[in-house]
Amino acid sequence: MEHRSASETNSVKTSIPNKAPSMSSCTSNSRDLQNQKPTPPPTPRPEIAPNGEVILLVGPDLQPIRVHALILADASPVFKCLLKPTSSTYTEPAAMLFATTDSPAHVTLPEDDPQAIETICRVVHSRVDDAVCDLSDDEVLRVAIAADKYDCTAAMGLAVRHWLRADKLEAIKNAARDRCIGFRRGDMLLAAYWFKCEPAFEELTSLLVTSTVGGFEGLVDGRDGPDEILAWRLAYDLERHRNNLRLSLWTAINERIYEPVSLPWNIRPRLQYKRNWFGSRVYGGGDLAVGV
Repeated sequence: MEHRSASETNSVKTSIPNKAPSMSSCTSNSRDLQNQKPTPPPTPRPEIAPNGEVILLVGPDLQPIRVHALILADASPVFKCLLKPTSSTYTEPAAMLFATTDSPAHVTLPEDDPQAIETICRVVHSRVDDAVCDLSDDEVLRVAIAADKYDCTAAMGLAVRHWLRADKLEAIKNAARDRCIGFRRGDMLLAAYWFKCEPAFEELTSLLVTSTVGGFEGLVDGRDGPDEILAWRLAYDLERHRNNLRLSLWTAINERIYEPVSLPWNIRPRLQYKRNWFGSRVYGGGDLAVGV
């Protein structure tokens, strides 16, 4: 019979697991693996204009957006001038002379927001998807700024009405009621201004003037550039209109407070009746009239 040393015996003992996995744990693990479905890849967005003769290179990363020059020029007078073919060989519009579906022209827009420009192009090309319908307040504001820059708000009328519908304006309405208009809760107010949507802008400004307690500096929080300048202008105008409203109310209230009280016996016919009655009692003449 073969004998093992103590060290060999200890090594064998330590290599044996203390507890073998149970069948239930193995079964649960296999079920978890079966229940874990692979995450489906994101659905690709439909192309705006697969046969377009113009490719816009937007933003610092030059994101390509392929469009039809005729549709874009019809929606925006700015794009109409930008995409107008010229005979100059040193400008980008010169490429429009020879732009075709197989050889599209490239127009660079490095200072613009790629997402906002793509949204505008999808709306004017009637290539709207769920992402366009479900924009956040910040995204709506960025689209509004780009639409004002390229003067294409009129071509986006239905989309603007959808973005500025009543339930989308609840955030700033609640902000006015909660006495807190900071933290970029006024994005839809600025978007209504850039979109030139007078009904929504008038409704929101009236609510802010009558419901906000405190200043309107919160509209400027977290903004810069032209967005910040507009926010300061709106804050100043809202404060001015509210002060005018307060002054009008104060004047109307004071006029009622200091107005002389008109008592019934101060009225001349009433006073004449009292004097006639007193004279008849004193002198016994029922028809005696005392001159006033």
